[in-house]
Amino acid sequence: MNTRLPNVLLLGVSLMLAACQTTKHLAPTIQPGNDTTRITLDATHGYRLVSLKHLPSGTEFVPDVAAGDSLWRVVVRDPGRTNHIVECGDQAVLQTSRDWRGGKTYRIKWNSVAVEDEPGALDVTVTIKTPAHDALTYWNIAVTNRSRRYALWEVQFPRLPELGPLGTPADDRL
Repeated sequence: MNTRLPNVLLLGVSLMLAACQTTKHLAPTIQPGNDTTRITLDATHGYRLVSLKHLPSGTEFVPDVAAGDSLWRVVVRDPGRTNHIVECGDQAVLQTSRDWRGGKTYRIKWNSVAVEDEPGALDVTVTIKTPAHDALTYWNIAVTNRSRRYALWEVQFPRLPELGPLGTPADDRL
């Protein structure tokens, strides 16, 4: 019995896999965005936000930032009710994928993040979706706590450094 698949079928499967392909890479910056918004994240500093630009108007909402905040901050609490702060580092893995409509999904994963003296206590995944032909971007964070000592107390996300003005003072009305 011949179990070989026809070449046409193999080509079709290969093209389908290529269209849904996920890419893993570590770039110095990534720029999720769409027709309206471009976001620039600096991978060398924990994917901190360095630019948020409205493309039709050219408005930049993040001022010239020398050292912005980390993209996320997690606060955990020990049994003695002391808070401990964990911020994202640069040891993350970026995965990108594109859907059939042309939208992109950026998934940034920090695996086995240490909390104080407990290695591998947290996993953090940030997802940024930029649908094609949509003026919005969609942000999500998932935190997995495997610690036996620390309770997840607070998650701050996204942490945006000193956003610039929105519009002009003449447009302000109460």
